[in-house]
Amino acid sequence: MSLRIERRTERVDLGDGDWAEVLTTFAVKEAAMVADLQGKPEPERTIGLLKAFVVEWSEPMTDEQLSDLDPEKAVEVIGVINRAVQSFNPKVSSSPSTSTSRARGRSRTRIS
Repeated sequence: MSLRIERRTERVDLGDGDWAEVLTTFAVKEAAMVADLQGKPEPERTIGLLKAFVVEWSEPMTDEQLSDLDPEKAVEVIGVINRAVQSFNPKVSSSPSTSTSRARGRSRTRIS
């Protein structure tokens, strides 16, 4: 058994030939980034998550271009990131629009 995780990614098809390769498993570094981003204003948190979890875009993205990313495309990528975060720690609420609750020993996600 290795002390390091096997990195896994998922390619998110963003239409028109655009895509983002997103980490779906992560190590201590990414877990710390998620913790640091909790409670931050949404734009700052979104950009932080994109920087931490997107390992490749279909085209090069500078920080300025990332700030100008189409919100609908950002939501698609953040959805994949949020699933990875919740699978790592189901107690972490990954965004203000989702919450988790316990019922009969099972975790459920409710989108409001």
